[in-house]
Amino acid sequence: MLKKYFDWTPSDIAEWEKLRAKGLGRFVVWYGIKLFAGWLFLIVAAGVVFFWARAALQTRSTNFPGLALELLFAAAVCLVGGLIAALSTWALEENIYRKIKGEGGGGK
Repeated sequence: MLKKYFDWTPSDIAEWEKLRAKGLGRFVVWYGIKLFAGWLFLIVAAGVVFFWARAALQTRSTNFPGLALELLFAAAVCLVGGLIAALSTWALEENIYRKIKGEGGGGK
């Protein structure tokens, strides 16, 4: 979705106009939370579980509350990261779109 300035094709502009029409809230939920934060959490959670299991095998003790807290913390960090990624992507894409539309003679 992130492209260089003024490197958009007419289909890129049409795609952004469709996303833009649905609103910022839907964009943040879909791209920030579902896509970015979701995939990031899966990767981070896999690492957390792997290192937790390795430590549990070495010490022969399990600390399920500790694992739950680590996963909860990872989820919170991924959620904040997803929100930041979505909001910054929206701002950048909107800026590019407005510059393109402004140079085209019409627009906002």
